Amino acid sequence: MITRGPLCSVRRSTVLLALATWSCVDGLPTEAVPGALPIPVQFAIEPASGISADEESAIDKAFDQLTQLRIRITRPGESEPFIDTLVAVQPGQDSYAIELSVPAEDAAVHMRVVLTGLAGSVELFTAEVQVTVRLSGADAAGNGSAAGSVISLPIRYTGPGLGGLVLDPDGIPAQGIVVDLFRGGVLVQTATTGANGEYLFTDLQPLAYVVRVRTDGAIESCPAQRDIEPLSVTSRLVGGFKLSRTNCQLKVLVLTGGDVNDNGGVIGGLSSSIPEGTFSSAFVVVNPPSLSSLLEYDAIVLYENGTYEHAVEVGDRVAEYIDAGGNLVIGSFYWQNRSDGGFGNGGWGALEGVDPFSSAGGAVYGPGSLGTVTPHPITAGVSSLTASRWWGGVSAKGGTSVVASWADGTPLAGYVTAPGGQRIVAISAFPGLMSDCCTTGDFTALWANAVQWAARAGGPTRVASSGGG
Repeated sequence: MITRGPLCSVRRSTVLLALATWSCVDGLPTEAVPGALPIPVQFAIEPASGISADEESAIDKAFDQLTQLRIRITRPGESEPFIDTLVAVQPGQDSYAIELSVPAEDAAVHMRVVLTGLAGSVELFTAEVQVTVRLSGADAAGNGSAAGSVISLPIRYTGPGLGGLVLDPDGIPAQGIVVDLFRGGVLVQTATTGANGEYLFTDLQPLAYVVRVRTDGAIESCPAQRDIEPLSVTSRLVGGFKLSRTNCQLKVLVLTGGDVNDNGGVIGGLSSSIPEGTFSSAFVVVNPPSLSSLLEYDAIVLYENGTYEHAVEVGDRVAEYIDAGGNLVIGSFYWQNRSDGGFGNGGWGALEGVDPFSSAGGAVYGPGSLGTVTPHPITAGVSSLTASRWWGGVSAKGGTSVVASWADGTPLAGYVTAPGGQRIVAISAFPGLMSDCCTTGDFTALWANAVQWAARAGGPTRVASSGGG
C-alpha cells in the first residue's frame, strides 16, 4: 500500500523518503503510525558526475518549473515497480518530502529508486539509484545504507531541448568542445561539452536550427552540421557528433529477416559504390539486435525476403534507434510485413508511425521502369532504371517527400525528416536486386545515394539521457 502524508521540510537539494507513514512536527519526521515500519531515508540530489555547466544550469531552472515528482521503486532484477506514485509540489519551493510504505525484506529493504521531475506531463529531470537499506541501523556493505543515512541521488536533465555526445577522434567523450546553434544563419546559443562529452541547448522554439561543432583545420566534424526543427517548445531532441582526423566514415548495418538472408549481395552492391562506408550484417531469427549495438551505426538498411513473426520487436527496436538520432533506409519486402500489407502479419510496431510509405498490397510482381524524378541527393545520377519484378506495392504517407516514381505513378523513393534531423528513406524495390539478374540502369546508384544521404545526417548519440523528439 502507498500512503502519502503532509510534506516535511527539507533542503531543496534533498528528497526525504519516509518508507512508512510518518507525521511531521516542525518540519521533521518524528513519529511513525502504529504498525508501520519506520525507515527514514534521505536522498541528497546532486548533479551527475561529468555533466556540463549548461546542464547544471538547466537542472537548477527545472526546479522553478517543477509541479510533480514521480517516485518509482523496483526490486532489483524486476522490471515492474511495486511503487509508482506522483506527488504534487509547488514550483520553486525549497523542500520536498515523500512518505511511502514499503514491505520489509527480513532486516533490509532492497530497492531501485527512480525520481522523475515533471512540469505537468513534461519530463524535466531524472535521477536513479539502487540501494539496500538496513533496518538494524548497522552499516551496510557495498551500496547499502543504514536507515536514517543520506544516500546520493545523481540527477540528469532530461527535459525539452537538444542534447548530444561529442566523441574525439579516438572515440572518447570530448570535454571542452564548443557547439554552436544557429537560426537563419545567426548564432543564437553556444554550449560547451562537459567531462562526459555532452552538450545541451534549452529554450528552443519550433523553428529550424543548424548545429555545428567548432573545429580547427586538423579535425573534421562528422556530420559537418545537424539540421533540427523541434515540433514544439517541449520537444526533446538528440544529436551527436564524431570528430575525425580524416574524411568522415559511415558505419551502416544491413538488417534483415524472413526466409532468405540476402545481405551478402546487398552489402556487395553498396560497398562498391560507397568507399567511405563500412558495412555489417544482421539476420534476425528470434531476437532483434540490442539498442546499444544499433547505436554504433550511422544508418540501418532494413528489408526482408518473405515475412517473419518477429517484425514487431524489430520495428520497436529500430524506432528506439531513430528516437536516439539514428537514420534508416527501408526496402522491399518490408511492406509485406506491414500491418496493412494484406499478408495477415502483426506489422512493424512503433516503426509504422514514422516510415515514409504505407502498403498497397505488399509487392507487385511484374516489370516496371523509372517514371518521374525530382532533383535530390537520393536521385543524383539516376536517369534510367528497370526492374522485371519485385517492386512497388506502396503509397506515400502524409508528410513524405517523394523524389522518384515508377512509370505508373507508384512511389519509388521518398523520405521523411524527423525533428532531430534523422533521415528515414524508403525505396519500393528489393535491394537484393543489386546483385540479381533482373534490373538495368541506375538501380545500385539509387540505393547507394539513399544510404549515403541518410548516413551523412549523423548517427545516433550514445548517451543515457537520450529521448524522443
